[in-house]
Amino acid sequence: LRARLHPDNGEYFLNFAKELAKEYTSLEEPPASSRAIVSSAAEKASALLLDQATNIRMIAPRRPITNTSEGKLAAGSSVEHDLSMHKNVVPKVVDADIVSESFALKAWLPVEEKEEDSECASASEAASVINIHRALLLDPENLLARGLLHGARKER
Repeated sequence: LRARLHPDNGEYFLNFAKELAKEYTSLEEPPASSRAIVSSAAEKASALLLDQATNIRMIAPRRPITNTSEGKLAAGSSVEHDLSMHKNVVPKVVDADIVSESFALKAWLPVEEKEEDSECASASEAASVINIHRALLLDPENLLARGLLHGARKER
C-alpha cells in the first residue's frame, strides 16, 4: 500500500518487491507471469534507490519564512530576517545496505529470457553477476548476494 501512496520511494518499492518474492517462492508451481511481476518490482525498486542515492536534491520551502526579532530599530520598527535561505533541507539519504538488497534481489530473479537466444541469456547472466558484485561492494555482509556468488561459483 505504501508503494502505491509513494510511487517514487525506492525503499517502499523494495519492501513491496520482497513481499512479492516471498509469495512467489511459496507457490508450488509459480507461473512465468508471476516471475515477471516480481522481477519488474525488483527492477523498479533498484532503479528508484539508485536514483535516490546518486541524485540527491535539496528540498526548499514553498514560501519564504521570516523571523521577527525582539530587537527594535531606532525608528521603533522590529528587525525582520528572511530565513528561507537557511531552511533548505537534504532528504533522508538512502542506506547502502538497502541499495545492496535491491541489487541482490534483482540478481536473484532476473527477467527470464527465451531459451532460443543464447546471446540474451549470457547477457542476462552477466548482468546478474554484475548486480551481485555491486551488492557486495555496497554491503559485504549481504547474505543473499553472498549466497548467489557462492552458487555462481559452484555452477562454473
